Amino acid sequence: MKDGNSHSIFIAIFCIFLTHLAAFIALSVYQIDRINKIEELVLDVERSPDESIQIKDFIDILKKQQTNGKVSKRSVLPSPMLSDFVDAQKSFIKATCEENSQASILTVLKSFAEFTNQRLQLKGQFRHIRQAASGGEMGQIFEQLANSELAIFDKYCQNSTICLPGPKGDHGDKGDPGVKGDAGSAGAQGMNGLKGDVGLQGPEGNQGQVGAQGVQGDKGSIGPQGVMGPAGAQGLIGLTGSDGQKGVPGVRGLPGPAGPSGLDGATGLKGDKGNVGPQGPGGQRGIQGPAGPKGERGEVRDVLTQVDDVNSCCERLSTPSFASTQEKIKVIEGTPVVLRCDPNGLPTPTVQWTPSATSIGTKHAQRQGRDIIIGNAAAGDSGTYQCTANNVLGKAQKEIVLDVYKHIVIEERPRNFTVLNGQSVTLECKFDGKPVPSVSWFHKNQLGISEAVTSGITPIVNGSQLHLDHVSLSDIGEYICYGTNGVETIDLHAFVDTQGPPKIINIPVMQTFVGETLHLRCDAQGKPPATTSWLTPPNVNNAYEDKDGTLVILSVTKQDAGPYICRATNVFGTDTATTTLVVKDAAKAEIATPLVGVKPNANNFALDCKASGEQPLSVRWFHNGQIVAQDSTHYIMPDHTLLVLSMSKPQEFGRYTCKVSDANGSANKTALVYDDKGVKSCSAAFTTCEVICGATCPANCGSSPTPVYGTYRYDLSSSLCKSGIHSGFVQPSGGTVVWQTTQQQTPSYSGSSKYGVTSQNLAPATSAFDGVPITN
Repeated sequence: MKDGNSHSIFIAIFCIFLTHLAAFIALSVYQIDRINKIEELVLDVERSPDESIQIKDFIDILKKQQTNGKVSKRSVLPSPMLSDFVDAQKSFIKATCEENSQASILTVLKSFAEFTNQRLQLKGQFRHIRQAASGGEMGQIFEQLANSELAIFDKYCQNSTICLPGPKGDHGDKGDPGVKGDAGSAGAQGMNGLKGDVGLQGPEGNQGQVGAQGVQGDKGSIGPQGVMGPAGAQGLIGLTGSDGQKGVPGVRGLPGPAGPSGLDGATGLKGDKGNVGPQGPGGQRGIQGPAGPKGERGEVRDVLTQVDDVNSCCERLSTPSFASTQEKIKVIEGTPVVLRCDPNGLPTPTVQWTPSATSIGTKHAQRQGRDIIIGNAAAGDSGTYQCTANNVLGKAQKEIVLDVYKHIVIEERPRNFTVLNGQSVTLECKFDGKPVPSVSWFHKNQLGISEAVTSGITPIVNGSQLHLDHVSLSDIGEYICYGTNGVETIDLHAFVDTQGPPKIINIPVMQTFVGETLHLRCDAQGKPPATTSWLTPPNVNNAYEDKDGTLVILSVTKQDAGPYICRATNVFGTDTATTTLVVKDAAKAEIATPLVGVKPNANNFALDCKASGEQPLSVRWFHNGQIVAQDSTHYIMPDHTLLVLSMSKPQEFGRYTCKVSDANGSANKTALVYDDKGVKSCSAAFTTCEVICGATCPANCGSSPTPVYGTYRYDLSSSLCKSGIHSGFVQPSGGTVVWQTTQQQTPSYSGSSKYGVTSQNLAPATSAFDGVPITN
């Protein structure tokens, strides 16, 4: 009986224990759910500051007595003391919640939690003796729950970065502008602008003296090099010569070595303004300016229907985001890789990788900050990596696809070939790798110019073949096979060369004129290089072969005309080519007396012109660039002599040119007709002259004490004959000096030493004219 009672008591105690434990667990779960709802409510406030708050949600959390529509067996407020408080304040809480803003509601909740904590602490002092009982355990539970709620309110209401806005306040005074941030980096350079407009025309220069137009002179024979003479005075403008006969095209020469780089050209015109470059990064934020003046009073609004901007008291909050949510990375195995996770957001997001760095392998993959660094990428690291960024407002994801390629392996290299002209060649290259590399071919010719090969290519397994059919000289050079997988590129090189008999480049018919020196080239292609030789007509004895194989014919005559044969030879054979030389007489004009002086008492003069060339010939006379027409004063004789009768002085003085033309070209000669001033002494000075004047100088005027002022142009006080020697137009032994007087441009003269005569400086000039010695 005693044992049975003991067993019953044990069962009763065990049931009571289970009941208390169940109540404890239920209460704990409920309080945790209550805390979570408060947290979610605050987060909803942060996410949707513009939406009104359902006040009944707060009161339901504080007063909730039912779960799932049924009455809970245990009240949310297990203490009578707490129940009395809620009942007594029920109306006050409801009225306060309906009339005040969200911030006020949170204040009420916070006050409730603080009051609950204080009452529990006071109650704990009177029940200190009974802490071992179950009631003491429940007190501790309520105290912990109250402290938890108080901590929650402190977390969301005392945090300076998360708070609810009050009514819109008056505008503050406008602050001064902050210090300007540093300028962003310059954008990329724009494209070259279009050519600008031509600049304004410069000021007009001084008008130069108009000279008579000259005609083209005959080419003289090459004489011994003489002493360098002084620069002659500017002559009259000569007649425009007729176009010469078009020469026969010469043989194309071998390419010469590359010349040195030329000088930089002149700066081009300024182009149009280029396009605006991409925006540079923003400068640093300036220092905050002082508070602005107080603004006008804001409009009062119902805080239950419209909530002001959260940024009026808090920093801007944002959910996590990425500038780009997709990224592809391709690398070769063995190279380092950085997988970057760079989210934006406030509060600062936390980052989580899938897969993580540790799952990749700690030996070659490590987490560094938000990023994953793979120090030595392997093919097994290929895959998709996902970076997830979280904060209290939400989350975002970024996906990175990593492809790690294996190194390209060379399976077969193309071989070098040396073949005879006309044979065929096949080049082949192979690569292995994942993915399989693509193959392309390029040809670099003998001039170093590289071009893509587009014909004769056949794809094969893991490679490509290039077939060259009937190889010729144009196929010689370097061939490059490129294999690439998009990340790594391998290039293989092979050379193709040919050998065979030489081939002479066509030599055209050559044409030249009597007296010219002709160079005939014979260019041949082939390997090995060919040697060349010439066979000339039997009567040619003025020709020789230069060391480069060029045939040089000196002073060509009519007897040099005929066929010329070039022969090119190497070990594989010989090639010959024939060209015909045509020799023609060039038009030629000769004047026996180039200087003609007219005495003061003379009214007539004659100019002879000997003309030769291919028939028919055309002979014309020009006076100071203007054609001479036959009239009562001017006569052209059948032998082309020009007679001028009853001349009008001084208009008839000047330059007379005889121009001879035939089908092959033209030639001309010029004579000077001048006002003859007779014989002058060595001390005689220049005299003014309306057109052209001349005089005869005695010998040894170079030693005359009479001074000479100037160089090429002389002061009129200078010795005439001594100036003629200084200018190089009169010999020291004497002769004729011809001169003009021109309007002075510079009122000073510079001296110099020439031809044994030293002239002096002079400033200012003694006359408004210059004396200028001239020649034909």
